[in-house]
Amino acid sequence: MERWAVANISIAGAWPGSDTIIPHMGRDFHIIAQTGDFFPAVAVELTTHKDEYEEGYTLLARFLSALAWAQENSPFSIFSFSGGSRGPSPLSGFSRNSQHFTSYYADGSFPRRQLRDVNREWRFVFALWREGLWLSRYSNRFACLTFYKMIENCFAPFPKKESKTVVIEARDAIIKSAVEEIEKVPQLAQMAGKSMNTIREVDANVGRFLRKHIRHPAAHASSEFAESDPDDWERERHYYYALEAVKVIAMYLVQKEKGVPAPRDMWM
Repeated sequence: MERWAVANISIAGAWPGSDTIIPHMGRDFHIIAQTGDFFPAVAVELTTHKDEYEEGYTLLARFLSALAWAQENSPFSIFSFSGGSRGPSPLSGFSRNSQHFTSYYADGSFPRRQLRDVNREWRFVFALWREGLWLSRYSNRFACLTFYKMIENCFAPFPKKESKTVVIEARDAIIKSAVEEIEKVPQLAQMAGKSMNTIREVDANVGRFLRKHIRHPAAHASSEFAESDPDDWERERHYYYALEAVKVIAMYLVQKEKGVPAPRDMWM
């Protein structure tokens, strides 16, 4: 008996205009275009007897994370999930009106384009990227923090015998070096240029600025920590103008330090 998992997607960017199969990690993921009363969706056949939600959600979330990186700047998120469809067609759509899952007909004539396999380390980076893109629609603060976590994944662990100050300064220097390299690449410089310039009006050391004004206030929010007040525009505006910079730095560093392929190289 066929068992399927279906994730209905909220999108704010590119999504295929016709039904498509994208092979990835040894499985076929069925991309369902938005048509009529149905939201866009992605479905995968379940092949084990694990809990349907556990297996299905994990498979679909990991696929969508890889797809988010490959699409580069197309935010999307799972807003509804169903496991174990037994209908004659494996694909289901989510009705905007009835709010019930309904059979979705697919004729099987899908164009095929393969998304390359990823390792465990890349998978984690892609998940943060997907979350950061989606959060950027609603919260610059937590989008910045998510992208900064991608940057932190490129740092070596704190050496036990090393001074904390020395390590922090070394990490700031890594970001400073990354910024210098980014500014030599026209496409990246264009994406982050305005954001970088605004940061430098506050602190010429971009790494130090991101650590003090972006990472720490978001990660250690407290009523005793004035810098973390979300209602204070003087504080909150830091996230507004730093978002593109921290996103581009994260994109650059994970490729340089983790060997993550460029988004365009995810397609085979």
